[in-house]
Amino acid sequence: MQIRPQQVWRISWLLIAFLLAFAALEVRMAYIQVVKGPQYAAAAARAHSQIVPGEQFPRGNILDRYGRVLSDPGERMGVVMFPGMVKDYENTARQLERMLGISTARAQSSQPFIVRSGLNPSEVAALTAARLPGVYLLPVDDRYGPDALATHLVGYIGKIDSRTWEKLKASGKTVETATNDQKVYRRDDVIGVKGIEAQYEDFLKALEPRYLWSATVDARGNMVSGLGFNRVVNPPGDTGRADVVLTVDRDIQELVERAMDRGVPRGAVVVLDVATGEVLAMASRPDYNQGWPADTLEPGRAPDNPFLNRALEHYFPGSIFKTVVAAAALEEGLVTPQEKFVCSGAYVFDTGLSISCWKKEGHGELTFQEALAVSCNPTFIEVGLRLGRERLLKYAGRFGLDKDTLIGYQLPAGPAPISIDRYGPGKVANASLGQEGVRLTPLQVAGIMATVARGGQHLSPKIVREVVDSQGKVIKEFNSAAPVRAISPETSALLKQMLESVTTGGTGREAWVTGWGSAGKTSSAESGSIDQAGQSITNAWFAGYAPLVNPRYALAVLVEGGPSGGSAAAPVFRVIIEGIRELEARRAANLSPSAR
Repeated sequence: MQIRPQQVWRISWLLIAFLLAFAALEVRMAYIQVVKGPQYAAAAARAHSQIVPGEQFPRGNILDRYGRVLSDPGERMGVVMFPGMVKDYENTARQLERMLGISTARAQSSQPFIVRSGLNPSEVAALTAARLPGVYLLPVDDRYGPDALATHLVGYIGKIDSRTWEKLKASGKTVETATNDQKVYRRDDVIGVKGIEAQYEDFLKALEPRYLWSATVDARGNMVSGLGFNRVVNPPGDTGRADVVLTVDRDIQELVERAMDRGVPRGAVVVLDVATGEVLAMASRPDYNQGWPADTLEPGRAPDNPFLNRALEHYFPGSIFKTVVAAAALEEGLVTPQEKFVCSGAYVFDTGLSISCWKKEGHGELTFQEALAVSCNPTFIEVGLRLGRERLLKYAGRFGLDKDTLIGYQLPAGPAPISIDRYGPGKVANASLGQEGVRLTPLQVAGIMATVARGGQHLSPKIVREVVDSQGKVIKEFNSAAPVRAISPETSALLKQMLESVTTGGTGREAWVTGWGSAGKTSSAESGSIDQAGQSITNAWFAGYAPLVNPRYALAVLVEGGPSGGSAAAPVFRVIIEGIRELEARRAANLSPSAR
């Protein structure tokens, strides 16, 4: 039979159409497998499986200035509960609480959840032997590890309490109230409670975990025997999570914390970059279990309140405030370093009121510079009275002590750090000694020394550099504040000489750093509290800077309940500065990336 040309044409077009359709199907299949595969796999896992997040807390990271994570995250063994597979929930929860030493195994939702991560070998062995139905050991991404640093600054994550939940509902951020694809919360979710974790919650919270653990289940919700768990990776792209980059230097933070663990059971240390005002380290003791804060007892009820960031709490600074008094008096021309005074052991007012010197027999005749070196109270009362209340407040403001400021970190509102009563010379006298009417944070105290070391320019401290999204784009940046002239370079030079005399021959000799030198001021300040024996409790301080030539680091060390600044705080200052000096040398020799 002869095939007509018209039939050939029709058959050819049918063949072409078939081939095109097949090619389109192949392209679509490839797209589904390669591009959409992870997304569909995750969806399938949800449809036919019991799933649990593979991350303890799906969030962005909190990084140091060189991009290093501060919280020591890592994949560690965790225990996961699938409530739908548990036969006796109360008994299972009770056994978990006993084996893990926790009290939170039953206060969770009906959905699978991570009971605890970062298990030690003995806990893993006990759980393996127990073979509890619905309880499984799985590797999970642990947000907080044993070597986490800056726990008080970073903060922690916790359950959403009722008050916070109502606020989330009112702002349309819950599953029930959300009107778009924004980040939303379920009632059993967690949220940042303290520190950077809380203040940058909107940036840190992720839309989804990076991966899921999926257990295939039957129609009754029981795991299908022999199939075990599958790791399902969520598709890449915009995960919603962002990283917060701090000004902190992880290496300096670590050596500060190690020094505190040896010599500061309760207190705080702050290290500032003199040139920029950036916080290089901020630490508080005692510490707490960041990953599982409930283990440290209820916040506010634990002994010594380990949740308190003492670096941002207000204390009487004591004699360290004499640095500001000296700066103001020198700047106003009311005194010179070599002017002579006489200390008889107390300053006596016309009214008969007297304020004693710490040296009961008195220092005798001494210069103003010597008075700062030995921390003579009567001399500084006399100079403080020459200044008067108004000028004392003016210079406190120039040093940034009239308000609490930390760029990138919202500080709680509270009373003014400096509040000197208008009535009576005794109020100004006590304020001149850093007691009544003067309460400063260790951060502010470090700032005093940074201002002097900087030649008299005050810079507001800064703790956050920027926020970076999951694609590496900077979405929020924090600029440093403009410098404010607190005192002249000439006054600053005189004050530097006086502060150096504290470490070379005064009360701060234990803070002297061989090879670099140092300058600063000690303080043994009344805390306003008494011990069980009815004795006044003192807080020991040392604040200073180093090296003497081109100062780069300003520090404040607070030791709560310490006997004296010279014996308790000054040695800690020296250890930290010596550690920083060695760190600088290693970085220079190794050309480490973190030496940028």
